[in-house]
Amino acid sequence: MTERLSSGSALAFTARIGIKPSGESLAAFVHPQLSCYDLEGKSCSCLHWQLLRLFQFLFKTVPGIKPIHATYLIRPWRRLLGPFRVFNALFSGPFPGFELCLLQCIHQKRDVSMSKLNRAINVALTTLALSGAANGQTKKEVRSIDDLPQFSYPIKGTVADVLSSPPASFEATVSQMRVDIDRVLNDYDIHDSATLRGLLQAKLGAQIASGKEDKAALATIEQLRSHQDKEEARLIAGLAPQAFLEARMADGTSPGTCPKSFESIYAKKLDALPWATVGVAETRLKGLAQVANNNFVIGMTAQDIEPTLDRSHTLSSLPAWQLMAARTNMDVIVPCRTQIVAATDSYIHHSAVQKADIWSARDAVLQQDAKLTPMPVAIWDSGFDASLFPGQLLLSKDNKQLMGPAYDIDYRPTHEPLAPLSAQDKAVYSKIVADSNGISDLQTGIDSPAAAAFRQQASAMSPAQMKDFMQAYSSLESYMHGTHVAGIAASGNPAIRLVNARITYDTRLVPAPPTDEELKRNVAAYRDTVAWFRAHHIRVVNMSWWSRPSSYEDLLEKNGIGKTPDERKAFARHYFNMERDGLYAALKSAPDILFVTIAGNNNSDNAFEETIPSSFKLPNLLVVGAVDQAGQQTNFTSTGQNIGVYADGYEVESVVPGGAKVHMSGTSMAAPEVTNLAAKLLAIDPKLTPEQLIAVITRTADPGESPTIRRINPKLAVSSIVTPGGGDTSSH
Repeated sequence: MTERLSSGSALAFTARIGIKPSGESLAAFVHPQLSCYDLEGKSCSCLHWQLLRLFQFLFKTVPGIKPIHATYLIRPWRRLLGPFRVFNALFSGPFPGFELCLLQCIHQKRDVSMSKLNRAINVALTTLALSGAANGQTKKEVRSIDDLPQFSYPIKGTVADVLSSPPASFEATVSQMRVDIDRVLNDYDIHDSATLRGLLQAKLGAQIASGKEDKAALATIEQLRSHQDKEEARLIAGLAPQAFLEARMADGTSPGTCPKSFESIYAKKLDALPWATVGVAETRLKGLAQVANNNFVIGMTAQDIEPTLDRSHTLSSLPAWQLMAARTNMDVIVPCRTQIVAATDSYIHHSAVQKADIWSARDAVLQQDAKLTPMPVAIWDSGFDASLFPGQLLLSKDNKQLMGPAYDIDYRPTHEPLAPLSAQDKAVYSKIVADSNGISDLQTGIDSPAAAAFRQQASAMSPAQMKDFMQAYSSLESYMHGTHVAGIAASGNPAIRLVNARITYDTRLVPAPPTDEELKRNVAAYRDTVAWFRAHHIRVVNMSWWSRPSSYEDLLEKNGIGKTPDERKAFARHYFNMERDGLYAALKSAPDILFVTIAGNNNSDNAFEETIPSSFKLPNLLVVGAVDQAGQQTNFTSTGQNIGVYADGYEVESVVPGGAKVHMSGTSMAAPEVTNLAAKLLAIDPKLTPEQLIAVITRTADPGESPTIRRINPKLAVSSIVTPGGGDTSSH
């Protein structure tokens, strides 16, 4: 996020700055969104006195800076820069925006404390970063995704053609994208870190591919790290590309090959990192490297982007920038995959410590007891296999399973508890289940037969086969989703009475475009489903799904609807508003039901992206983020002020249709952990209201790595509820 500094906060801000030994280049990064390009060979002149005059000018023109600050800032520079000659302070950049590049400091005979110089430069450069007033520019404020400009780019060829193209060809393809990214970074005050990361990752992909901007790419990596919200990401963001760039600068290398010194540089960087913080992420990267080849990267990227290219031969901003970012995998991960695996294996051998599992100690398992009240809980999801939950289903008066509302892909009523599988999906279902476990084992570093089988399978796939595999995997993962969620919600609670309320996820490569008629059916389905919940006295509803405006833009783009990006954006806003308003009204109409929903898996801010229902503010809605087995925030969980608690969402085991057990990760797994707890609390004390349930769950949660990461404690929550008989119905 762009720092918005007042005069009072200026001294607390630390500009990113690097000081190298005498005679070497010095780059001062004065703004999170800007970098100092390589300016070697350009003419320089001593501008010490000009810098002082520049500061004096800024103090007169930057709003909120008082003269007293001018005195404070200028004096350290006058005192400390005496022993130095500072070359070439300049304004630069293809668009309005400010960069200060201190190219070289030559140390004279007199000794000066470098730490003091650092502090002086940090404070002074902070002033330069305060605003665009130095060049008369006011940045456009971006508080939601709708505030960003829209672009469209003609693309020749397929995803494979673009990602496999030589550096010069790729540079030509993405040249306008580079210009637009720099303009957005320079001209817009973006409040969302995830958006900034996406822009910088795309820029980095183009810089690495060019082979001519290695120093600038290293600066981009530093910027990328400055916009990470999680400690794990701050430490490892761009680590492999950074090692690659440093090795390429030292060794030189041709495209498609790994520099000789990459492994040693990467291993050294890894060894300096704390395993407790980065071990999970590095193990996951090792798993990716074990299966990553060009076909893998192309196939994964093509699944999302190819349908749009096939139809219109153009890409809008987000998929275009995704294409740029994917090039990093082609240029770094693929050629260096053997070295990444070797370095990570060494790191694991020397540093790995088994992560503690905090959840078993805080689990609460209710025993079969006459004092428990049967508690109806709805799983509003893709449907579930009822045969896996004997004794835990809500029954009708004639002792049959009570099926909740169900809707097909077009939001038309149906009676099937699960979406029907095609003949092709039926044929590969068992294999996809095995592959799910293999992928899970790869990500967690388990060298299982399933992991070995998937490694061998993935390495032999063509791009088309990888694309087809990902399509089948996506379709069947959605099919398994509701059952997996239901298994988590029902665990350890004989009093739960599950209700299946089915929606149907559209996992086709090119889903049908939204229409007013479809959205009206969608809104009616929300209204009628919640009305059914009220009529049947459902107390808790799990909603492990989301929607947002960009989802509609993607649907419209894949179907070639919208003459311009702005027109498509307007259509998307219209459809999204219909869904948002309808869902909000439905949830609000049931104040006696607790709705539990997910934060999302986009590592982004829910309010900025307008993700629903997690951005809603309702007294009967509880939003759940994901932590891992040790209670640390996962790298994927989205964030936002609305998140009430966090629960285990990493490699959670549960059942899928047919009874097999599979590990899945996501906030979709964390939400039913909270639904599980709410149902147990109600089974003990059915008089609890949604507001009281939320109070108990949040009050008994404990802080994680930060005060805002509050992790549920089922054992403590259950023990805080006194049963009518005064006993504790849980066992631990």
